[in-house]
Amino acid sequence: AALARYTQLADLLEIELGVEPRPGTTRLYRRILHGADPATAAHAAPELHLHGAPRQTNLFVGREAELAMLDEWLSDRTKRLVTVIGPGGIGKTSLALEAVRCSTQGASARGPRAGMAAHFPDGIYFVPLDEIGDVAALVGAIAGVVGYRFRSGAGEEMDQLLTHLIDKALLLILDNFEQLEERAALAVQELVAGAPAVHLLITSRHSLEAPGEAVLSLAGLEAPEDEEKALQASGVQLFLQSARRIRPTFDLHVDDLPHLARLCNLLDGLPLAIILAASWVTMLSPAEIVAEIERDAALLAVDTPDRPPRQQSIQATFDHSWALLTEAEQTILARLAILRNGYPLAVARAIGGATLPQLHALVRQSLLQRDLEQERFAMHELLRRFAVEKLSGLGLSLPGLHHRARAILETLEENDSVSRYDKLAHHANMAGEAAKARRYLGLLGEAALADHQYARAADSFGQASALAPATGPAEQFPLLLGREEALHWLGRREEQLITLAALEDLAMQLEDRTQLATAKLRAARLAEATGDHAASRQAAR
Repeated sequence: AALARYTQLADLLEIELGVEPRPGTTRLYRRILHGADPATAAHAAPELHLHGAPRQTNLFVGREAELAMLDEWLSDRTKRLVTVIGPGGIGKTSLALEAVRCSTQGASARGPRAGMAAHFPDGIYFVPLDEIGDVAALVGAIAGVVGYRFRSGAGEEMDQLLTHLIDKALLLILDNFEQLEERAALAVQELVAGAPAVHLLITSRHSLEAPGEAVLSLAGLEAPEDEEKALQASGVQLFLQSARRIRPTFDLHVDDLPHLARLCNLLDGLPLAIILAASWVTMLSPAEIVAEIERDAALLAVDTPDRPPRQQSIQATFDHSWALLTEAEQTILARLAILRNGYPLAVARAIGGATLPQLHALVRQSLLQRDLEQERFAMHELLRRFAVEKLSGLGLSLPGLHHRARAILETLEENDSVSRYDKLAHHANMAGEAAKARRYLGLLGEAALADHQYARAADSFGQASALAPATGPAEQFPLLLGREEALHWLGRREEQLITLAALEDLAMQLEDRTQLATAKLRAARLAEATGDHAASRQAAR
């Protein structure tokens, strides 16, 4: 009888008023329809439903702090517009879906979130915006997902949608909002104002900058600082789980840990890049994967039908972001891509040829990061590498930009740090300024030695020594001496022995007794370190 009465009521409301029954009445009907006792169905706990969500193909690892923050915000009636922002491949969609899936499943390994059902008794709706470009299409997409059909002659479509949603308590997930026209942000604000119980969770590469908007900016997954902490890092865990999904017998060896730590740092913890890198475990070892990506980031690609084209490679993800930029923004981004490891506003303006509003636009679109404490700009390393490749197509001279960057950085009053000399050496080398590059590499080696970064010091001194045009013996000697010092502390004895032989040869060429004595003392130190005390005494004579 209850079901028949609901049907009669629905028909009457449709004919007389052109509206649907109230959400509470519809929920009661559904419970009775599925076998609930009419006497108790009205008091049953609300169920939470997720409509239209895609099948989750990616693994989800980490993000506990971000999940907790989303849980808090989505349960807060005063925060009705929440935007998750970040560059392509950072995992915005995965985070949004994980947050609500934890809620729909009640208790989980991450903790109970069933209370969200009380906030969104009319459900959660996922609205993909991949093929949406304007406001009209956005309104139509939302209506289609929530099951509303527009009526001809019943007024503007937005007004009809608001009338339908005005008494609904639901959550709309608007995914990939960044490709919509600017006016779409106004449509969202209209939706928030006109449907007081509707909440919106938006994923985008930029915020809407709307009143009351709560913004969660995503960074990469945790990348370990050293191999001892590698297994605990969420980036490494994502690689391992992704690798074992493809190759169940994949076994991690202790020797793999430093390579996995290097990989996660090389990729800045970008989840999509880590997953794509893991797809190569059927053919390459972790060490080989790192080496290949350092050589060519195009390795980060996979041909699979369960991913949209823009997620099948990092190149496609970047191309999608690039296409959303204006020509001026593309030029600025490509020019800034020659800079590494963070740089101040003055350098960004000079090299990028950018105004402050233009830099803000790139930060807003998650293509640049701004560290307010350090007062530095930075760019994701993979994004930087792809953006540099655009320079030639824009008619820009790569050596000329590096020359200007080196000249500007020399004028900045900074400490004689490893970071500063690394930048100067890089730009001088890329500008074809061999003498300056050699000088800064030597200074980089000395700074790294003082900071106990012995591997960095050995590499820097070695590069300076080998840099063409070849240096004379007088310039080579201090470079090899610095390299030998670093090799000694690293315990790389074979390389140290070869370097010591070269030092003695140089000292003899220079006919410099002081330098020859220095070389012999270093040889005595090596012999002592290897337990050859007789050779140590002989070398010290």
